[in-house]
Amino acid sequence: GAATVSEFSAVGLPALYIPYGVGNGEQKFNLLDVLAAGGAITATDKEFDEQYVRAILIPLISDSKRLAQMSESAKQAGVLDGTERFVAMIEEVVSRR
Repeated sequence: GAATVSEFSAVGLPALYIPYGVGNGEQKFNLLDVLAAGGAITATDKEFDEQYVRAILIPLISDSKRLAQMSESAKQAGVLDGTERFVAMIEEVVSRR
């Protein structure tokens, strides 16, 4: 979920995410920033099969240059000060009262 995406991005870990297929697609929203940055790839349950592994995943994990680029992109998308930002937002709202 969102915590996994956040943690992987914060440490610059490139990833393949397969959003939980139940619901209305909200799981994919957790990925948008890291996907846009190029730090991850995604597939649906239906797409993730033997052909996907052979065509997409194996070439990816064999490409150290691309993995390094994805790692850097994931780090840039990651947020290391999320708690501080959240507290600041709360303090701002409370100070308006």
